[in-house]
Amino acid sequence: MIRVAYPNWQKGQEIAASNLWEEALADIDYDAANAALKRHISTNKFAPTIAEIREPCTKTRSENTLMVRSRRDLVRALSAVRRKELNEHREKIPQPESDLQRNNV
Repeated sequence: MIRVAYPNWQKGQEIAASNLWEEALADIDYDAANAALKRHISTNKFAPTIAEIREPCTKTRSENTLMVRSRRDLVRALSAVRRKELNEHREKIPQPESDLQRNNV
């Protein structure tokens, strides 16, 4: 796609450039990298660098990680509140008398 959008991109070094890009983006989700490339092509007249493709992909991954952490923290907080409410409710429930208490009365 890069070669079609930018005909002069890495002219004469296509194989080496393709290998480098493949290695440099190996840990990036293909769909995310493809979307980043399409965005770049639609807004830039010069071919992207590897960093310009990686940045939006890793940023999204970091934001997703933070979102998951935030959800986990929220669930933990809600669970703690719920446990506290249940404990308070249990304390209000009258406890049955034991056999020893009944016999001493």
